[in-house]
Amino acid sequence: MNNVEPLREKTHGSNNTWRNTGIILFFFLVMFLLVILSLSLGSLHIPFLDVLSVFTSDNKTHKIVILDLRLPRTILAVLIGAALGTAGAILQSVFRNSLASPDLLGITGGASFAAVAFMTLLAGQFSIHWLPLVAIGGAFVTAP
Repeated sequence: MNNVEPLREKTHGSNNTWRNTGIILFFFLVMFLLVILSLSLGSLHIPFLDVLSVFTSDNKTHKIVILDLRLPRTILAVLIGAALGTAGAILQSVFRNSLASPDLLGITGGASFAAVAFMTLLAGQFSIHWLPLVAIGGAFVTAP
């Protein structure tokens, strides 16, 4: 019997952990800067530093524009992006294929076909509020 250990590539070392943590922190910083930029830009341009100091400033216009109009849309955009990324990761792990995406698997086409068929064949017979459920059903039917 050989007591020689097989040669294995070290993939879970401390260098990779620190590297991955650094990459994640870098992208969170980029996301934070893009959120601040999205709160700053619009029909009413608000300076970058005023966006950061919106809670301490006395400018009512900036507070209304940022907190009531722009911030909810920006938070919703970040959450939707996270949800789409999570859905893609789940889809890839379920099919065990790193290239799996809804359009390659035919899921998008099935949902589109069901939606178009619903609108053309059943026009006026059912409420348009049923359209999302019909599209989801078409996606489930065509999913492998």
